[in-house]
Amino acid sequence: MDVKIVFLLLPFWIGAVIATLWVGFIRPKTYKLISELLEKACFSPDKAISAKEAGVSSFEERCFLNMKGALGDTVKTVDGKYYVPEEKKEKAAMLYGKKAAPLWQAVLWAVVLTVFFAALAWAVSRFVDTSAIDVPWLY
Repeated sequence: MDVKIVFLLLPFWIGAVIATLWVGFIRPKTYKLISELLEKACFSPDKAISAKEAGVSSFEERCFLNMKGALGDTVKTVDGKYYVPEEKKEKAAMLYGKKAAPLWQAVLWAVVLTVFFAALAWAVSRFVDTSAIDVPWLY
């Protein structure tokens, strides 16, 4: 197998595996909070609950839930509590009403991606003329 192809595909493989595992780790935390908000009918600021009340630790809240976009269907109040706005409750129920995929599925996808990128590297090195690829930083 041509080393050039492996080094060119390696960043894509690393990025895909990291993204898959990251999403697989974050998604259950997000589902946990939003499903609790829906279950407890937290649809206004006065009915908002904290992440701790929803069973999400403060570490998880700091690391995962405060990322922009992670909780796009929720609103965080000034006192750190969360609620789902009335106009977004149907969308949130549709997206977060069922259980999140378990972490083992993300690991399985990471393995599938690894096999895919290995097959791609093998196929490119076998069927494509790589002598025209000039990557100076590989030498």
